[in-house]
Amino acid sequence: MTHPPPLPPPPLFFSGVRVFKPPNPPSFLGLQVGRLATQKGPDLLVEAVPLVLAQRPEVKFAIVGDGYMRSDLERRVQELGVSSAVRFLGSMSGLPLVQVDFLNSQPS
Repeated sequence: MTHPPPLPPPPLFFSGVRVFKPPNPPSFLGLQVGRLATQKGPDLLVEAVPLVLAQRPEVKFAIVGDGYMRSDLERRVQELGVSSAVRFLGSMSGLPLVQVDFLNSQPS
């Protein structure tokens, strides 16, 4: 009996955010898509960014969506000194994520 080939390793999940390898640049991207509200936990992601960057400085983060927490999150990203790694892309209703140049967009 032959066994099927082993499965590839699962994608990395951190605080409910899938981290995946973009097709072109040799970097990793943490992506959160959703309303920027307490129930969705975007503040947990922002607080985790410095921890991730300490281990993997090449990681970038894209936060897609709007909500009442956005200005506080943007301010916290500045306070943590990680604005070069985090992009707030706002609402993208109707725009496919694959059309967005996450890594070369302007910092928040």
